[in-house]
Amino acid sequence: MIGRLTRIFLLTAAGVLTAVPLAAQQRFRVLVPDFYAPDGTRRNFGRDAAEELRELLNTLPTHQPIDEDEIDDQLDELDLDMEDLDCLRTRQFATQINANIALCATYAESDDRQTRDVSGIQFWDMTTGEPLDIEPFTVTGEEGEEQAAQLIFEAFDRMVQLTRAQQFCAEYALSRQWDNALNNCVQALELNPSAMATRLRKARIHFEQARDEDSPPPEAERTQYLRQALEELDRVLEGNPFHEDALQLAGFVAIQLGDEQAGREYYYRYLEVNPGADAIRLQIAYEMADAGDPTGAMDLVRQGLESAPDNPDLLTPYATYAYAAADKLVREAQGPSPSLPAEAESLYREVIDNLNRAAAALGADTPLQNRRTVMASHMQLGEAADAERVAREVLATDPEDVLVISILGDAVHRQGRLDEAVEVVGSLRRIAPDQGAGNIEVRQGNWLMSAGRLNDALPFFRQAVQQGADPNEIARIVFGEAVNNGVRRENYAYAVTGLQAAKSFQVNTTTRQEFDFWHGYTLYNQAIQAQAPQTLESARAALPVFEQARDLLNAGRAAAGRSGVNIQQLLDAVGQYIEIQQVIIRRYG
Repeated sequence: MIGRLTRIFLLTAAGVLTAVPLAAQQRFRVLVPDFYAPDGTRRNFGRDAAEELRELLNTLPTHQPIDEDEIDDQLDELDLDMEDLDCLRTRQFATQINANIALCATYAESDDRQTRDVSGIQFWDMTTGEPLDIEPFTVTGEEGEEQAAQLIFEAFDRMVQLTRAQQFCAEYALSRQWDNALNNCVQALELNPSAMATRLRKARIHFEQARDEDSPPPEAERTQYLRQALEELDRVLEGNPFHEDALQLAGFVAIQLGDEQAGREYYYRYLEVNPGADAIRLQIAYEMADAGDPTGAMDLVRQGLESAPDNPDLLTPYATYAYAAADKLVREAQGPSPSLPAEAESLYREVIDNLNRAAAALGADTPLQNRRTVMASHMQLGEAADAERVAREVLATDPEDVLVISILGDAVHRQGRLDEAVEVVGSLRRIAPDQGAGNIEVRQGNWLMSAGRLNDALPFFRQAVQQGADPNEIARIVFGEAVNNGVRRENYAYAVTGLQAAKSFQVNTTTRQEFDFWHGYTLYNQAIQAQAPQTLESARAALPVFEQARDLLNAGRAAAGRSGVNIQQLLDAVGQYIEIQQVIIRRYG
């Protein structure tokens, strides 16, 4: 949806610039028909006033009236007469002769035919299809035609300013100069508050400001831009409650603002304009999901399924949005001990059910992505055996599908068959040798290390480095295991083994200093446990460990400083323990 909205925004702006030529290139074509005379009204005033106005307009450098002869010739081709051109027919005629602006004006005259009331005066911008209204007026006397022409000509200056402001608004928007664009949009709206196309463009500018990738705004500003966009869209919809572009964009913006219910209401109103078409329904559902409301998208497709419950073209997107809605619930429920929310569990089961129904209808034409989504849903539900079953069914016909093999590896691992899982995932290196720098081997190593098989894991981590992985990152994986499941659990022997393994990789100086600090800190704690009996034997065992801890802590002094650790205080404590061990050894040795 976002990409589509951008295309609409840019194409709309480009359309204005194309349809509204610049003064330096070409003068605007202005259609000025004879002022419309209702039945029984003499036509000579309307004819003469129009002719006077054409002469005045022809003095402008930026606009030119369409020649009366051209108007008559075009009318003849359409089997029309000038006197037929009321306001509606004038606008229709203007589009056929490529006029940029068209004038509508109607007049009535008094019984003595000396006074004429001119009303219904509008300049229509044929690019936007919007009018600029001019106040009605009354003229009297023999020079009434000239007076009327002069008054309308003077009012035409507003149209010139309006067109220029709208043009610059579009031009600046196209070049993403938002402030200049908005200034001109505001000027255009001051000249013509009912210019809905300009108001819609202003809304789109605010929308684009909110999602400016070149200079992303802070969250508070982004929210403000979206609110301003929605305010303008609501004003457009006040004038036309079923303006399709406004409804479509308003639905997206409302959801972005977190008001999913309001967003759905805009989209449902859009569907009232385009009822019954599955393609429109699916398009709107996609836009709702893209805006962040997969639940609303799912409900929208469900309405279509009520009349066609076995339609695979609806079952598949319904399941897709259900999966996204479930995934959203899972993310929102993340915590110290995340568990699958009941609503998410129900949605994952709906995904499986609907995609299986779609598969029954599609048979061999079932998209592979559908089967992958079924597998992923089983995995989310903790049904690894079912995920494995579906994966093996797919691989029977497509034995080298990388994603399915990856899911199969996870499913086998979840069932406790570690070595088999490592073998399954290892096959990806042959099938997809470009699978990232060591990603496969890191996964295998992590599984083995998490099972307490560090010695079995290390060869895979070393292969990852050979594949191009950063040795610092790989070493940090082993280091993280040593700290989290060794140091923090006071299992210092396990921690020392892991830290020594992490230090066996060729790491940079910064990483090495951090590892040395933690290695020294771990040995310090291990030595404290060893010296606890305070016997000759415990002192002899603990002393060299304290000394090694001291040397490593000194080597890691820079890392300690970066972390805010008081390394000197720690070294003083180590020194005291060393002295104690030395005293015990001298005394009893």
